[in-house]
Amino acid sequence: MKVKIFIIMFICFLYAPVLNANQLPYKFISAQDYAKNSTKIVLIDVRSPESRKLSNGQEKNALWINPYKAAPLKKFFNNYGKEKVYAIFCSCLNDQYAIRAAQLFYKHGYTKVFVIKNGYDALKSIGLITPMKGEKIN
Repeated sequence: MKVKIFIIMFICFLYAPVLNANQLPYKFISAQDYAKNSTKIVLIDVRSPESRKLSNGQEKNALWINPYKAAPLKKFFNNYGKEKVYAIFCSCLNDQYAIRAAQLFYKHGYTKVFVIKNGYDALKSIGLITPMKGEKIN
């Protein structure tokens, strides 16, 4: 039994680099680090329309890109330069939408891209989220 487990672990160890070879990179940044450098960073909100509606909150300087549609992202890539620094946030557990968006940015040649760790909640905790359309933040 121990030999079988060892063999399985050894095979996984050998093939792990191959399995991760197609994964695109991404880097995290804290909400505090974003706030310190916010004048130099373009903030991108990739929360779903439902999430934005439920939270009633937004970061006033963020560009929103609907993660369910390809056209807004394509428009972004055509209009924003690769030399700028970008920070992406979402409100999902484990920052999945933001990570995927960052990976798409890298795939299109953007190299100064960060994911805000714990996204919406982290920005809210340091007071950067404001109510949308005069509504209260939950």
